[in-house]
Amino acid sequence: MWEKLCYATLSAASLVAIVVLVHREIAPQPAVSRSESAHALVGKPVRLSNVRLSSRNAILAISTRCHFCGESMPFYRGLASIRTNPAHPFKLIVIAPQDAVAVREYLAANGVQVDEIAPESPSQIKIAGTPTVLISDEKGIVRAAFSGKLDSSGQEAVIKSLQ
Repeated sequence: MWEKLCYATLSAASLVAIVVLVHREIAPQPAVSRSESAHALVGKPVRLSNVRLSSRNAILAISTRCHFCGESMPFYRGLASIRTNPAHPFKLIVIAPQDAVAVREYLAANGVQVDEIAPESPSQIKIAGTPTVLISDEKGIVRAAFSGKLDSSGQEAVIKSLQ
């Protein structure tokens, strides 16, 4: 009798564990991620030392070790190519946890030309993860924030926020 009760209890617990695991894999999960910290910066100033901001700035928080940053390089290359558009010029600034030499080499290897590499790391300005794109004004006030590898609609939103 005791064996049957233990077996039934273990079977029920196993079934619950399986249901929970399957639910996690199938059901859409709420977006509780690093993007919340980036979005919390909207409306607040970001201070970058030794960087002169323009009226519009795209601040890319990347890491040379970030898989999604590498996958985002074609988009960043596109941003770099449109940053000098006379109708909507903006400054492209990078922050990364690695030293500037390593970051410059990484960007060059990916064909991305930026205006400046700031000495701050993303964590110093309260960005929890990379890649993240912040759009700021000349005072450093964050006007928009985008986190993670962006799909085409996210990329369009970045470009629109720079116009």
